[in-house]
Amino acid sequence: TAVGLVPDVKVNPEDGRLDAGDALVFFTDGVTERRDGAAMFGHERIERAVRGAAGKSARQIATALLEAVEAFSPESPRDDIAILVVRCDPE
Repeated sequence: TAVGLVPDVKVNPEDGRLDAGDALVFFTDGVTERRDGAAMFGHERIERAVRGAAGKSARQIATALLEAVEAFSPESPRDDIAILVVRCDPE
């Protein structure tokens, strides 16, 4: 389940385990609300960018998302953009 993409997701501490290869992506609203005219980047584009980087390193996932956000709009950001990816690397 994508936390933040789906309303009312409840995560209990005992459910917060990442298995090998899993990644958890955090981002500020500057990512979802990046505009190109009236259109916002939104959750669908975030999901598409992150899925496209599946299996890559945390840095590569964050870079792929940032590049997708920047490619979406030539305008300067109106808000901060912060992306943090935590990935459980396979042993």
